[in-house]
Amino acid sequence: MALEKKVTYRCEHKKMGIVEILQISTIYENNEQVGKPGLHRWVNVPGMDISNQPIEVQSYCNGVWVPAIVAEWEEFKEAQNNKD
Repeated sequence: MALEKKVTYRCEHKKMGIVEILQISTIYENNEQVGKPGLHRWVNVPGMDISNQPIEVQSYCNGVWVPAIVAEWEEFKEAQNNKD
């Protein structure tokens, strides 16, 4: 009766470099799923330190965050700061 935990990540580029990550944790016992998968969702944006995140997430974000996307994100942030 060995328990095994499998974790997968789904990443989706929303807009302006905003990447939504869904972590799905599933427990298996003797290759049979036990209960419902656990879900955890978070968002990364350009300029965040993602060095402590899973390599799959880092690779996806680094692929999305090309200079044009980062520039778009910076323009958005600047516009938000100038609303006052």
